[in-house]
Amino acid sequence: MNTPLPYKHIQDLSERQLLQVIVDKLCCVAGKYILDIYGGAAAAYSLRSLSKDTIDVVRVRRSVDNAEADFTAREITNGTLENWVNADMPLPLDTATAAAAYSLRNLKTSYTGSVIRVRRSSDNAEADFTAAEVADGTLEDWVNTDVDVYTSDFTSGNEDLNEENGVATDGETIDGVSDAYKFTLTGGSGFHSARKLNFLDTTKTYRVTFDYYLPSSNTSVDGLFYFNSVGSNETFNTLDEWVTITKEGACTNDDFWIRATDGGNQTVDADGDVFYLKNIVVTQTTADGHVTTWYDQAGSNDATQGTAANQPKIVDAGVLVEENGRPALEFTTSTSTEMLTSASGTYSQPNTYFIIAKNNNVNSDFIDGSILVDRNLNDISSGFHRMFAGLSFQSTFPNTANQFLRYSLFDGASSEIAIDAASVETGDVGLQGLEKSFRIGDNTSAFLMQEIIIYNSDQSSNRTTIETNINDYYSIYAQDRDGFVTTWYDQSGNGNNAVQNTATQQPQIVSAGVLVEENGKPAIDFGTILENKCLTVNTSPITNNFVTIVHNIIYKNNKNQVLLALSNSNYIIITATDAGKLKYVNSNDDMISTTNVGSFQLSTIDINDGKLYTNNLEEDNVTTASGATSRYVIGNYTGTSGNELEGYVSEIVTWQTAQTSNRVGIETNINNHYNIYP
Repeated sequence: MNTPLPYKHIQDLSERQLLQVIVDKLCCVAGKYILDIYGGAAAAYSLRSLSKDTIDVVRVRRSVDNAEADFTAREITNGTLENWVNADMPLPLDTATAAAAYSLRNLKTSYTGSVIRVRRSSDNAEADFTAAEVADGTLEDWVNTDVDVYTSDFTSGNEDLNEENGVATDGETIDGVSDAYKFTLTGGSGFHSARKLNFLDTTKTYRVTFDYYLPSSNTSVDGLFYFNSVGSNETFNTLDEWVTITKEGACTNDDFWIRATDGGNQTVDADGDVFYLKNIVVTQTTADGHVTTWYDQAGSNDATQGTAANQPKIVDAGVLVEENGRPALEFTTSTSTEMLTSASGTYSQPNTYFIIAKNNNVNSDFIDGSILVDRNLNDISSGFHRMFAGLSFQSTFPNTANQFLRYSLFDGASSEIAIDAASVETGDVGLQGLEKSFRIGDNTSAFLMQEIIIYNSDQSSNRTTIETNINDYYSIYAQDRDGFVTTWYDQSGNGNNAVQNTATQQPQIVSAGVLVEENGKPAIDFGTILENKCLTVNTSPITNNFVTIVHNIIYKNNKNQVLLALSNSNYIIITATDAGKLKYVNSNDDMISTTNVGSFQLSTIDINDGKLYTNNLEEDNVTTASGATSRYVIGNYTGTSGNELEGYVSEIVTWQTAQTSNRVGIETNINNHYNIYP
């Protein structure tokens, strides 16, 4: 609270509050604080410090989790408030204890284990990987490790190529090189080829190397044509010496072919002509990575798949599978991809699920009981998100081609579902729990899955926190980080704190993560985005004699806007009929400005002297004005809709004492801070 602070209570302050006190006490020497120079204030609201005794100036609620905190003037301007509004939410498993949790990122601060085990398609080797290794390229590099898928051995009796119109012998020696492969043409006119068939994957890349030798003693054969494999087709014509050839790139055919040519022609009639091959090595340079185990970060109920054909893919043709820039597991109907857990027992309701995926099929089962007995089925049925636990509850949330965050609470007739942080739909799903030996995916499902978290409890109260953390990582939907004022502290020491407990009526101080400012200074938005925002406090009947307000109000020709209400009869208003003029309505004589609102300005109402000023210029005067006050309502008349303000307010100060002789000094102090007018 903001009451005069005896030094004997310094030890009771937090570090941040103590710093504010030290700064303010030092600044006081220079006469900075307006309330210390001009006493007698009844209520004082600002986002700067107005007194040496001021600590916190405002209390703010952040939208992502509805947490609240107090802030000093210094913390508003030095980034502390913005950082707090934009703060990372705790990881899902730090927020609450989960029953099972699967992800390609760490879900708990203390988790250091592997997140997946992967099988490499090129040689079926397996290895574990942490979240960091999945993201930093280690997994891809391992999957794409060079693996020799074929190495020739042409020692005697080991020749394993397939011949087209030719006879092969191994263990041959030519030009000083032994253990060579010799191909002798037979069959007259036609194609004459040495081949290795059906062993390459046309979705991968390879490097092929081999040595060849063509003798000049051939009657017709003077070249070898390499084709239908890795790299570009090419004819080689060097004679009477061994030549090494290397080809690398995408695979266009699953065979390796070398064909004899005559003057570039592939149809050759030269029975008895020969060519030689040696050191054929085919190296696979990219591969697929298939997940054999998705580790449970909440316990030991790992999801596994031992059948290679049914394992989801995480690296496809050498490239990490991703959705929206984050790693994902690919489940497909063509391979009946699924993963199974094996724990015994049942997770009885209530159960809460958070699922991050992108569905690629009309119907897909994300999670279900493996033997279809105890079921908490999270699926898409006929194009809509559905829940089933004995009874079917089909939502109106449609399947789209987009990544989504799904929240499902299985709790009988009070079950809930929502997509991408939308408002929940409720329904009855039945009372079945989820058997702990559940499955992820099945033979009807096609989706990219990134994260599944299961809580054996109702986590609706933590939903916003968990979803915010998830969305901050995956960037699935737009989510503004906003800060709303719940209390604007009275710096006068009179305890007239202006409060708004209803979230939908709280004015805004941080919008989309950025501090609201006017003219480069912090301000509070009372309704430029959403209307019906106000802060109120009831006070004992007093008489105000002097009011200063720093504001920027948007004129509306179809509504009256109350800037500050002091009582039923006394209030500052911008009416629809006054064409943008600010008026002080009171029980005696009203005062009205000649300057239109709509710009950053200082309005001064000297009730004692019966004068109204805008930016230090007198614009109206009356014989008598009333300052009777029974309440302070900032941004409305009584705190209910109908006279809502649409504009920004940076500071409001009301004085009980007459300040006519101090007006210039007060306005100068304000203008020196806000730079409102020359």
